[in-house]
Amino acid sequence: MRRHLVNEINKALHLLYKRLYYLHLPFDLAIKLFDHTIVPILTYSCEVWGYEDLARIERVYYNFLRKLFKIRKNTPLYMLYGETGRYSLSIVIKSKIIGYWLSLLKGDTNKLSFEL
Repeated sequence: MRRHLVNEINKALHLLYKRLYYLHLPFDLAIKLFDHTIVPILTYSCEVWGYEDLARIERVYYNFLRKLFKIRKNTPLYMLYGETGRYSLSIVIKSKIIGYWLSLLKGDTNKLSFEL
């Protein structure tokens, strides 16, 4: 399923790249557009599948950053994240998983999750 999701995201990214090119948007706005349009799709229901291998999803994210800032592919990821002030999507996904489980544990005792 995530393979199909990544393919669809690549189509959406192509449209985003075209708009960024024609509108000459600054870097911070381009990243904000990515965060508000592409990241929610990439992390949809990640509370359920987020424990699996996230390599495909991470690749979409750092390829976007590399293309946006015109950085070579042999530049280390920690340099890319450090210079842009960003962090890996796996951190976002893992924090969503933890938040989801905490909401299940601390939620209302009349919910179905407490019955199991």
